Amino acid sequence: MDAGKEGKSGKSPKSGRTMKNQAVDDGPTVALTEAGLERCQMLLAACLHRQSELVNRYNDLSQQEKRLEQEKEELDQLMVSLLDLPTAVTQLKQKVVDLQVETEAQTIALGVDLAMPLYEGPDTNYDHSVKGTEDTFESSSEEEWEEEGEEDAKKDKTKMEPETIQVDEELALFKQYDTSLDRAVITVRHGTVERLVSCLYTPYGHDVPNYVETFLLTYRSFISPEQLLESLISAYPVAGGLRISTDKLPTTGEKARGEVSCLSATVTGTLKLSGDEEGNSPTPDSDTNVTQKRARVSNFLRKWTMNSRSDFLEDDERLKKRYEAWLSSGTFDNKDHKGIAKLLSKALQKAVDGESLGSTVFSEKPPVSIQPKKTNFSLLDIDAKELARQITLVCSRLYNSIQPWECLGQSWNKKDKEKRAPNITGLTRRFNNMSRWISTQIVSEMNLRRRAQVLDFFIRVGEELNELNNFHGITEIISGLQSAAVFRLKKTWELVKKSRHQSLQRLGQFISRESSYKSYREALHDRNPPIIPYIGVYLSDLTFLEDGNKDFTSGDQVNFHKRIMISNVIKEIKTYQQMPYNIEEIESIQRYVDETMTMSLDDNQLYDYSVKCEPRQQS
Repeated sequence: MDAGKEGKSGKSPKSGRTMKNQAVDDGPTVALTEAGLERCQMLLAACLHRQSELVNRYNDLSQQEKRLEQEKEELDQLMVSLLDLPTAVTQLKQKVVDLQVETEAQTIALGVDLAMPLYEGPDTNYDHSVKGTEDTFESSSEEEWEEEGEEDAKKDKTKMEPETIQVDEELALFKQYDTSLDRAVITVRHGTVERLVSCLYTPYGHDVPNYVETFLLTYRSFISPEQLLESLISAYPVAGGLRISTDKLPTTGEKARGEVSCLSATVTGTLKLSGDEEGNSPTPDSDTNVTQKRARVSNFLRKWTMNSRSDFLEDDERLKKRYEAWLSSGTFDNKDHKGIAKLLSKALQKAVDGESLGSTVFSEKPPVSIQPKKTNFSLLDIDAKELARQITLVCSRLYNSIQPWECLGQSWNKKDKEKRAPNITGLTRRFNNMSRWISTQIVSEMNLRRRAQVLDFFIRVGEELNELNNFHGITEIISGLQSAAVFRLKKTWELVKKSRHQSLQRLGQFISRESSYKSYREALHDRNPPIIPYIGVYLSDLTFLEDGNKDFTSGDQVNFHKRIMISNVIKEIKTYQQMPYNIEEIESIQRYVDETMTMSLDDNQLYDYSVKCEPRQQS
């Protein structure tokens, strides 16, 4: 019993010591943990600081890499530009020669002696008196003065007369005097398809002002995009020389008839070919010719991708795939060509991604939108200014989507117009739907006073469209209000204020057809963008040019002069596609218009509703 107690008591002290030791040992352990924690915190802070430094360093390196890529791209572009430097030098030399000739002609006309030394200060030995002046004037009779006047008139008449210059059997140029520039201007008149394509990289077309731009806008009227690309691929010079035959090009020393130059006309009216100082064209196999052709083909391809993005995206991107396959082919294995291939590939990718279109950054916020006060609103709950804005947004999107190839061959009138002119067709369809919707909104209101309010509302919308320079929208309003079903509502029109009638009359003057839309054209050109023109006027102009000019000459050559006139209309269409509207879209209003537009009445129904509103007067 005692032993057991002793054993117990002996264990208890041991356990006590153990517990005590553990309690004693716990002290240093806690202290070490706190010290370790403080150390870890310091290490963590150092790591975070280092991480921040590495992140900053990484960002700096990324920015440097971007700058290097930009500089490399600029160098690639510069390389392509330098390839075309010999042509620029040749053009500059020709302009200097032309200027010298012009200066000489003017000085001779003024009677100035070119050999006379410059005035360098007073000379006591110089006789300031003018000798023989009286004799000179006395010897000039009135008859001689009249003869000189007649000769000058003949020269002016000759200067104004247009002239066709036949370069060879496959190409003809056209020279006419441009009064605005006060000099002769050279354009391409007609030629074979092959020759017109070759003009993109030869002096005949490359030096003609705006030839490349005109070609890009109208080429689909005589060659397909696939055929054009294959022609350019065949024409691209490779390391071994040219891929195309040069027997159609002028030979060394050969001058075209009329001594033609695609650069400029001198005051004497004589013209020379781009080439050396004597008018000789470069030898087709020369290094200069190869370099120039390579640069010109490359520059045209880059312009094509940047300005005609849709060409490479249609038909499942067939043209894009063919172009990419060529750029990655052995043609560009040479180190001198790799930079060009990379530059063309980047231009293509930017165009496909839409980067070439750019994104407009407005310096100001859009005007504050005017939301309808009710959730379930009707037409008159919408503010007239806001409805005009929303109409303008839709018109702008449709108008800006029109492609140059839609304007060729009256494609908007063809059976397959949905494919050949989808955006023009969409814009005209929206025009007809909007006009019918306006008429429907008026004749559907059986209450006379409310019907007059709807009529007044749409006139106010027209006024707001005028403030927004939306001529297409104005025409939609006028068309809807002047429909037979609305025009006959005399009692309704009598309730509209006189000031609204006057406003409507002013709006109607904008789209008057008198003198080929003279008032409209003047108003259009007097406004500052953004502007939405009335597409109907351009379609009328294009129809007139298409019907009045043949596509091909009697010799089965492309009438390129017709393409120039058509391209001028397309250029104006594109001019007003550059500036978008800074307007906020209101989905509820857009949805209301679209939904109610689907319930618009047809022409017969419109007239029936109009008769219900105001029955025919019994005679």
